[in-house]
Amino acid sequence: MSWDSILKAGNCYMSAYTYVFNDYVKNNGTKLLLVHAEVTGTGGNVANIKYGHAFVLDGDYVIDTEALTKGLNHRYPYEEYYAIGKIENEEIYNFNEMLAHSQLNGHYGPWPPANEEVNSMINMLRGNKK
Repeated sequence: MSWDSILKAGNCYMSAYTYVFNDYVKNNGTKLLLVHAEVTGTGGNVANIKYGHAFVLDGDYVIDTEALTKGLNHRYPYEEYYAIGKIENEEIYNFNEMLAHSQLNGHYGPWPPANEEVNSMINMLRGNKK
């Protein structure tokens, strides 16, 4: 399954991106990572359905920003979250990678693999001339 064919439901791509971006602004930097992945639903109308999802990695914990916006438990141990959601095909982005992809693709995700233009912007954001 390609990123282009992943079902997009909810606002997880925007909420996860915004969470990382706000942490960067608030702290003048961030160690949080944005993740785009395929997950398998565990209940309701998405039970056993594979779909695209975005969330945040904070060390050994996952912050599910969609759960956070709904006032639910939103912080899970990494291993537990990955096992429950049957996470596959994850793409992990640091702040500069996230910013470059969003600017060049014009949306919060999911994004196609990095190309020369994305890599050039990432290097510029890092302060490299190449």
